[in-house]
Amino acid sequence: VLGYALIPALIGAANIRTIAWIFLPLALTMMIPMFMIKEDSTLPADVEKRRTEAQAKGETLEEEETVAIIPSIKYTLKNKPFVLWMLVYCLLEFGLQMYLAGQNVYYSGVLKLSGLQITMLMALTFAPVPFTLLLYNRIVKRRGIRTGYAYSLIVFIIAMLMMAISGTGVFGEGALKMVIVAIASVVSSFGIGCFFSINYTIPATLAAIEKEQTGISHPAMYFAIQGLASGVATAISTGLVWVNLKRIGDGSKVYLMPFIIALAVFLSLVMSKTMPKEIDRIGKETK
Repeated sequence: VLGYALIPALIGAANIRTIAWIFLPLALTMMIPMFMIKEDSTLPADVEKRRTEAQAKGETLEEEETVAIIPSIKYTLKNKPFVLWMLVYCLLEFGLQMYLAGQNVYYSGVLKLSGLQITMLMALTFAPVPFTLLLYNRIVKRRGIRTGYAYSLIVFIIAMLMMAISGTGVFGEGALKMVIVAIASVVSSFGIGCFFSINYTIPATLAAIEKEQTGISHPAMYFAIQGLASGVATAISTGLVWVNLKRIGDGSKVYLMPFIIALAVFLSLVMSKTMPKEIDRIGKETK
């Protein structure tokens, strides 16, 4: 959040290397999950110690079946809910990455906004994310993750259409256009919070369900394949479609960006309806 919102504001005031050093300590926050892990150690000596302690109590230590890389890939690709999720997620990534890559160009080129205005829009897009996640989590707890995901996609589509309409000039070039775009930025944050978290939630849960059903645990492969698939979607989005969109007519087609994003996200919404019922119980509180 700090990176997306503040870096554009600092670029004109300091050298990019200085800005990088300023934000570098924030990378240490990525270490937080290491201190939250509850699983037992998998070191052979620790496993043997737990086994000995269990035998002394007349208990049997439950052990997970280890999986080699090739069988792990096969297990993952045979998981129908996960394959469907890859289709849904790749469409989302296509739209989201184009939005992240093209924001500045769209704001400055199509909307003709200044650097300070763009910085404000960036802040309005990303700063509210921690708070919009509270609403998203509330929806998921009540209705399940499919409903929460659909809600996030719908509000993001609305934000993109507001951006697109603003680019047509219908709101003029004054304060009204800036207000509409600012509202669209805040609305988009209600979707972005979900997009930045759901890529962890779905694979982890599907891996946990597989472990319950088969006793096989290999969640890392789910994240590896998802990362590969999303990387391909991102490459197509930003390295093929977006790059050529900027080149056509010397950038005259950049105004199409929010329409393309809205279409990709809408297709993700449609595809999410095909996912199996197991998805509905993810995150939902049972009474």
